[in-house]
Amino acid sequence: MFDATQLATLRALIERYIPHDDTPGGIAAGVDTYLMRFLQADGVGYVARYTQTLTSLEHEALNLHSTSFAALSPTAADALIEALWKNQTSAVWLCDAADTLELIAEHCAEGFYSDPRHGANANGVSWQMLGFEERR
Repeated sequence: MFDATQLATLRALIERYIPHDDTPGGIAAGVDTYLMRFLQADGVGYVARYTQTLTSLEHEALNLHSTSFAALSPTAADALIEALWKNQTSAVWLCDAADTLELIAEHCAEGFYSDPRHGANANGVSWQMLGFEERR
């Protein structure tokens, strides 16, 4: 579905949206696994948009910082994302940067806060963070 660079960019973006602090971040919680499953099933219609966005995000990082998005410091990555949320772009985007980055952020949140049976929120990490106790 994604090439190695696009996958690295997606994982880096997930970590910027849900960074590791005193609790595990998005990757440790399995948000990347959730997104891949989602994009192969119900979200298959988003694959082209994700692909275009990840490629354009990588080009933005290369244009502005001469390095891949995945290699940017957290500060540089956050500044780049913030500029893109304002549609301040230097690369060619085939879709609206802000809208698509918002969509990906929403999908990341869905995965992070979802029932662990859906492939993310490993060990209920976000639920523990919120103090939620599942009752079955």
